[in-house]
Amino acid sequence: MAVSAIDDRLARTVNPMLKNQRKLVETDIVSVIVQAAVTVTKDIYLVFDNYHRIVNNAVHNVLRRLLQYLPANLHIIIVSRCGLPLILGRFKYQYNTLAILPAELRLTLKEATAFFKNRFSLALTTGQLVGVLKYTGGWLAALEIIGLAFSQSGEKNLTDITGTVKREISDYLFHEIVNVQPEKVRSFLYQTSILKRFDVNLAKHITGFDDAGKILDDLYGQHLLLISAESDFQWYHYHSLFSEAIKANVAALHSDLTTRILQRAAYWFAEHHYFEDAFQHAFESTDVVFFADFLEENSRSLSEQFERASLQRWIFKLPQEILLQRPLLRLLVSAVNIERMQLTAAASTIADIENHQMDLIQSYGTSKRQRCSDLLIRLKAFFAHMDSKNKFNLTRREIEILSFLSAGYKNKDIADKLSISINTVKTHLKNIFRKIEVESRLQAIRRARGLDLFTGADVLRQVDRT
Repeated sequence: MAVSAIDDRLARTVNPMLKNQRKLVETDIVSVIVQAAVTVTKDIYLVFDNYHRIVNNAVHNVLRRLLQYLPANLHIIIVSRCGLPLILGRFKYQYNTLAILPAELRLTLKEATAFFKNRFSLALTTGQLVGVLKYTGGWLAALEIIGLAFSQSGEKNLTDITGTVKREISDYLFHEIVNVQPEKVRSFLYQTSILKRFDVNLAKHITGFDDAGKILDDLYGQHLLLISAESDFQWYHYHSLFSEAIKANVAALHSDLTTRILQRAAYWFAEHHYFEDAFQHAFESTDVVFFADFLEENSRSLSEQFERASLQRWIFKLPQEILLQRPLLRLLVSAVNIERMQLTAAASTIADIENHQMDLIQSYGTSKRQRCSDLLIRLKAFFAHMDSKNKFNLTRREIEILSFLSAGYKNKDIADKLSISINTVKTHLKNIFRKIEVESRLQAIRRARGLDLFTGADVLRQVDRT
């Protein structure tokens, strides 16, 4: 038995009582442990592992009493995933008590270096160590698995190693942590692990559990790899390894659950004006038709918040063949291009829609159809305004370059903005100088600011209300 390895006298005292079938009362147990410990001259470490699984109050009472009469050479180590059901506050101050929280168990770069060197005789590069810590969050069990993979396979490429151990880590987390939870908690984990972040209200909306707040508090108290994303504990997310493990098993068990939850979450985020989260969840649902519909449905709200550039970024995540069949989204992109003085692309898109996609606009519902019509009117009005001021007959491209020139851009910057070569920019500038009758960049900038070509902002502001 374990006590035999510590001291023969201790074993002779404790073993008969352990073998005795008579149930010992709390005072007997504490008395035996204390008396046995004082007979030993060396330090003894008594470890209570997985203490969160203890539900018998008698055990808690024994530990509480033992801590009150603890001999100087007996040290208690308690390992638990949740807060201890003991009144430990006074023990912290009366005795030399140390509490180590989960965040403090995450290895730093220096600690990880020492761990791999001492445990596996591995000298990983700084880049490899940074990658490992980013992947695992410094979680020691995952580092152990990765260390074993490195030492056993002889691989040097971190990507190959993480690919090898991903399934092993996933299985460990799912079977050791998720599967031992009550059915309702497992259901909660299955559904919320799919989300990038969530609060109590979103958790209630997704799971349908009115007690979602209590479940969250319990999970957080048990340190089940649930991380508070904000200082006020409003938003939560799971450790990336933990969420990956759950999602992998959810996908195998419920193939359509992930898509349904991501789409429901997208609508919830949009309703509460968290549009970046909304588009992220809609995009990750991998249903491109739903994503395109969702962008169209929520584009007005984003435009009203002057977030057209953000909207354009998400629109461009659509496959080109889907985007080309969505005239509303194309018109919204054109509005952003006009705002950025990328006039050639905007004019080309508007012309293409007018010539080839009016039937698609007619196929929209009433609201979207009216919005397309209003957008076309506003965007064409912008170009009409610009043309009325264009007394030098500058082309769209020349107006683009002149606008960037007047804003202080250099030739290379203009080329990058318009995706053309520097030589093309120089050629256009020569033509511009000739048309507006100037000989230098400074003269061109002064002339451009007096042309009133770029004062269509009032037209663009109307776009935000369409």
